[in-house]
Order: sequence, then structure tokens, then C-alpha cells
Amino acid sequence: MPSQKRTFAVAILILAVLASSFGYDPPKGGLLLRSIYSPWGLASTPTTTGGSNPWAALLNPSAPGAEQLIRASAAYTGITDFGATSQGWGSAASLGLLLPTPYGVWEGSALFFSAPAAMASMDLGTFGSLRGGFSKELRSDILVGAALGLTMGGNGGFGWGLDLDVGATYLAGDLGFFKDTRFGLSLLGIGKGYTTSPLTGMFGGSASSYPSAFTLGLGARGFLYSSYNWKIDASVDLWSPSFQDIGLDLSLGLAFRDYASLRLGWSAGLRDIFSSPYTGRSFLPSLGLSGTIPLSKGIKLGKTSQRQDADLSVGLAAAPLYDSLYALGAGFS
Repeated sequence: MPSQKRTFAVAILILAVLASSFGYDPPKGGLLLRSIYSPWGLASTPTTTGGSNPWAALLNPSAPGAEQLIRASAAYTGITDFGATSQGWGSAASLGLLLPTPYGVWEGSALFFSAPAAMASMDLGTFGSLRGGFSKELRSDILVGAALGLTMGGNGGFGWGLDLDVGATYLAGDLGFFKDTRFGLSLLGIGKGYTTSPLTGMFGGSASSYPSAFTLGLGARGFLYSSYNWKIDASVDLWSPSFQDIGLDLSLGLAFRDYASLRLGWSAGLRDIFSSPYTGRSFLPSLGLSGTIPLSKGIKLGKTSQRQDADLSVGLAAAPLYDSLYALGAGFS
């Protein structure tokens, strides 16, 4: 075990050195792309401990490793400044699928993003991504996963990216007064990140890839209070995009049984806070509402008489972005 820990530490160090050899200057909004595609991602802020859902797999590919039911999701996010500076309307949309098998869980997603030329606070152009991944239980308390993604698009010029995400989840159980605690670890964007040229980053140089390549994330989540009717959970995540910045993400959720929940999220980046001139990143919290409807008769699978237990989850969220921009998301799973 000590030799394995040393090997892991050396691998992280090598990746950090490689990442630091690339410039780090993402365009405005690039840091938030992985969570913008669904209301649950917007409300939770970027997190490595999002649970067994297609949106959570974008931030930690091990998240659905223990899933036993087929899950599909669709979501749409509108991006607007409500006419304050006439930046127009941007869009982000996603389709996701989890397919459990006896040996693990397959995951696939299709993502689309488009921002008009007038949207100076999130000038990312138009692009689409296809992503496929696999996750599984190594033990009853350890999940691992990996996913490969291809992105293509344009913003004054053609761009493409091909990268690998890897992640792990540790289900720690009860730790002190925290119940059902879990820890998440992600290393995202290993490979060629997506970018287009010419494009200026938010720190004034030539824009680096978005989302940022070689992004390390570490997070924890647990229930502060849990009863039959009510649950309160909290999460904290630290991110290091390209090993050249530090981001902090916090969220707090209140749930009534498994039927309805309210979530607040807050996100900040170290270089956003201390950069001069100020990057314009908002420090207001995000807000999300979601509900789950049990489908008592389940869903019929194929031509057989067998039925799978099922439920329908719907979500709504609003989150501040940069300058006067807000993201408004809705989806179902």
C-alpha cells in the first residue's frame, strides 16, 4: 500500500509539472462549463460527490459506479443578462444515460453549448461534445471510473479537444455527527483541451482550454441531520484547474423525504478574487429546487413482462456567472 501511495503521488506531481507548462488563462465562464448543463449541477456548484446521476459523472466519472437502475436525463440551461447589457441569449443542453451491467455501469452523454457573439461575458462560441465512460465498484465502499470525451466547435476558428477523465469515490459511512459521508477525487481533462483561436482569456492573455485541462478536484459530502421526514446535507470541494488556481465550492441541501429538496451553492476562485482588473465573477449563491415522483408501476423493459422500478426527478435552478449573466436551468431524470 505505501508503494501504491508513492506511485500515485509521483503521478500527480508529473501531471502538475506537465499542466504548469501550459498557459492558464481560461475565457470567462470556462471554469463553470462542467456544471452548467443541468439544474442539479448549477445548484450543487462543481462537486466531486454529486451521486449516481449522469450530470454528476461529468465531474467525477466514478459517481454512478454503484447504480443498479437504467437512468436517462435531459436538461436545458438558458444564459442571459435579462437585457441589462444586451448580451443576448445563450444555451446549454445535455442528454445523459446510465446503463448498469453485471460488471459495471456504462455512461454516455451528449452536450451542446452556444453563446452569441454579443455575449462578451461568456464568449465561448458554439461547440458540442460526445462522452462515454465506465464505472464500477471495486469494493462495497470504493467506486472508480473513467470517461473519454471529444469536443468540436468554432468561435471565429475551428477547435477540437480529446481528453480523459478519471475519478474515485470513497463511501465512508458515518463519521462523527456526519452521516452517510462520501469523499470524491477527480482528475479531469487529461489530454488536449478544447479551445479556439483567436480568443482572449479573462486574465488578458491568449485563452487556454475550456474547461481547463488537468483539473484536480477533491470533495466531501455528508448529512448534518437525518430523520424520516427531513434531511440536511452539506458538501465542500476544492479544485485546482491546470494546477494553477484554487477554487472553493460549497453547497447546502434541505430535503423532505425523497420527494422534494432545496439547495444553495456558492463558488469562488482564488485568482478571480485577487486578479486586477477584477474578472467579474459573481459571488452570489446559486439556488435549486427539485422533486421526485415515484412511478409505482415501474417501466416495462423491451418486449418482456419484466418491469424496472422507476422514478421521475425534475429540477429547476438559477446561478450567477460572470458580470451580469445568469444561468437558468431545467431538466428531468
